[in-house]
Amino acid sequence: MLADQLYRVKLFAGTGNEINGDPIFDLERPLNRIEALTLVTRLMGLEQEAYAYTGPNPFADVPEWADRIAAFAYYNGITVGINNTSTCTRSKKDR
Repeated sequence: MLADQLYRVKLFAGTGNEINGDPIFDLERPLNRIEALTLVTRLMGLEQEAYAYTGPNPFADVPEWADRIAAFAYYNGITVGINNTSTCTRSKKDR
């Protein structure tokens, strides 16, 4: 499966794991905004740099696991959020 290949090259992380440890991909549902931003960061080869970023995150609505991705993406102009004050991403929305 293509998802397994993308997992092996670290572009897909999955949404969890099966009891046997295999990743769960949930390919039937659309990506939400923060998942898409994470994928873009990975495709750009910047994921490790993003997780190491220590600057502030202006967004109040991202899940904890994506805090560094969102902060890094904002600082580097990859995203600006959806409101005029750059405090909102609607991270769980898929559109």
